[in-house]
Amino acid sequence: MTKKAIITIHLVGMLLITLMFLVDFSSNVRGENYIGALANEGISLYRQRRYPEAKIALEKAILIKKEPNLYYLLGNTYYMLGELEKSEDTYREALKIDPNYMPALQNLGRLLYKEKKYNESIAVFDRVLAKDPEDIKAIRFQAGSYHGMGNMPKAIEKFEQIHRLNPEDSETIKILARLYKSSGDYSKAIVFYQKLLALEPNQAGHYLSLARAYVK
Repeated sequence: MTKKAIITIHLVGMLLITLMFLVDFSSNVRGENYIGALANEGISLYRQRRYPEAKIALEKAILIKKEPNLYYLLGNTYYMLGELEKSEDTYREALKIDPNYMPALQNLGRLLYKEKKYNESIAVFDRVLAKDPEDIKAIRFQAGSYHGMGNMPKAIEKFEQIHRLNPEDSETIKILARLYKSSGDYSKAIVFYQKLLALEPNQAGHYLSLARAYVK
């Protein structure tokens, strides 16, 4: 084989490799664009509250590319359609990819609370609080879960934690006053009714509640 023939074969080989690379690159770009278009369509439809159509677009997108944010959006869509079991499963899929994906953790915890799966909800919000110990919403859901399970001491403990983080939240103070009163701890109930009156002195009902706590 002549030197010229060898050079020609080499050049043809390089050209074929280049063409294969360009085809593969072009295919990847088209694929990424297609996924992006599906995701954007799903987001747009979700914002327009066209949930059945958003569901179709997002389901197609995650078949091609499994990303936590896509699973999260699809989980939200299932929730809005009342498909709670699918919503829960989809949030869990997002967390398999990224165990610390906070939006999915928070919504999974809320969904479990709504379904009265209180122990599971508490466990999920423990993971949220491991990242942000002062997340009041997470603590509030845990407090509600303990209350739903009838565990008043733990519910009080969590509401006390919220009160320390936000001392002027009148709703939390009111809840603590009632919880202490229903638990028979009238001295603590009085303390919180007094705090409530200091914040809302024009609410006549607070004076009546305080008086009743004293009578007991």
